[in-house]
Amino acid sequence: MIRSLRPIVFNAKALTCCLSRDFHLHEYQSKDIMRSFGVTVQKGGIALTPEEAFKVSEPLNPKGGLIVKAQVHAGGRGKGKLTSGLQGGVQICKTPEEVAKYTKQMIGFNLMTKQTKAEGIQMFHHIFRSPRQSSSHS
Repeated sequence: MIRSLRPIVFNAKALTCCLSRDFHLHEYQSKDIMRSFGVTVQKGGIALTPEEAFKVSEPLNPKGGLIVKAQVHAGGRGKGKLTSGLQGGVQICKTPEEVAKYTKQMIGFNLMTKQTKAEGIQMFHHIFRSPRQSSSHS
């Protein structure tokens, strides 16, 4: 017996009232998951202090730059501003010393973006560093 296949019709607007997004990952966490499944991702790590940031970035090849990224659940981190006065939650560095310098200006300070409240989100952990990769999608 063959049943007819009918499309399921639903009211998308009504459905969105009941859905919630509760699975929040930082970039470094997403990369760790992808790496565990054999996906090639940039090398890097997290740090809680400028000293740890230096140690993590030291073995990386700085050719093309090292990237320091604030790990917060908000878009626009690159255009954001930190309460330390640093402009941008994404910094491209040439040396591990620069990585440590920028990390010092991020951890413990609030990052304010278009997607945060006026006071921003405090950066108390997780700075991700990775070698910069060229992209043809500039």
